[in-house]
Amino acid sequence: MSQGDRERRVAASPRLLAITADHGDAARLLDAAARAVNAGADGIQWRVTALSDRRSAETLRQLRRRLPERCCLIVNDRPDLALAVDAHGVHAKSNGLAAGDVRELVRRVGGEERARAFLLSRAVHRVDELVAAAADPELDAVTVSPYAASPGKTALGHDGFAALLHEARVTSGGGGLPLRWLALGGLGPEHVEDIASLAVTGERFGLAAIRALGEDGGRAAELAARLGETSDPVGAR
Repeated sequence: MSQGDRERRVAASPRLLAITADHGDAARLLDAAARAVNAGADGIQWRVTALSDRRSAETLRQLRRRLPERCCLIVNDRPDLALAVDAHGVHAKSNGLAAGDVRELVRRVGGEERARAFLLSRAVHRVDELVAAAADPELDAVTVSPYAASPGKTALGHDGFAALLHEARVTSGGGGLPLRWLALGGLGPEHVEDIASLAVTGERFGLAAIRALGEDGGRAAELAARLGETSDPVGAR
């Protein structure tokens, strides 16, 4: 894979990613995804483990058919399931699947063209994880969490999040990180401007959310509108 392939995937990756809840009510999952897309999300990340593989595949195929062309479908940890339902990519835990292994599987099953376009993302929580992700040419995006307070997790806060990004850039040789980073955890419209201010020239950024996008239509629309007022500070790295 060339650097150009990665840059195209990074540019195509979602800026506003709606992450599903994890329960077994397929109708509710589809309704929440529809609300998120209607509010402005350009990506849906499926993290459901409460359904059987067969029911997950059925529901994902329904979701895939309903998504507009602008919207990506990402599946957690299951490249086999993602390929079976024609999803756009896979998201892995911080200690999960190796991106190179996933892309090779996509190449074997779906061919070279699909492998070149397939989006791969990873969860990160620490500087070393972000540095490793940035150095992996097969990775296109990361979720960095938790930005704000979320259940059972201690928030990085704005200053902690900024320090993590800064240290990762310095460790990686300076300049913008060569993948899209998405802030995750306890986000609302009030956080968008502060998060946008952290991106430097050469970077692409975004937001990922569970409750803010899938449950409250008005708040989700405001979050999307605020993000729409910002832009990626791309340019020469």
